[in-house]
Amino acid sequence: MRKGAEIDIGAWTGAQHTKGRVVATGNQKPGDLVIWKRSGSKPDATTHVALFLGDDKILEASPPRNRQSVRISDLTSHGTPYSEVRRVFG
Repeated sequence: MRKGAEIDIGAWTGAQHTKGRVVATGNQKPGDLVIWKRSGSKPDATTHVALFLGDDKILEASPPRNRQSVRISDLTSHGTPYSEVRRVFG
């Protein structure tokens, strides 16, 4: 998820949450970044970024770093609601 289509979105969540433009939560489209933040923290205290695929599915990468680290998951799989949606393309 770091670099594609000749657009560098950064290598960590702190950089990724500044790319593109904010889209209203719930109005995400396939290809948008879905961002989770710590509640009550600084606005840039991100914890996870995933790529929205549509149909409430995301493409994400997270530890452990093995064959299962990159996977398709449910948008609600993290238990807490996502905080922000950013559109980098379009």
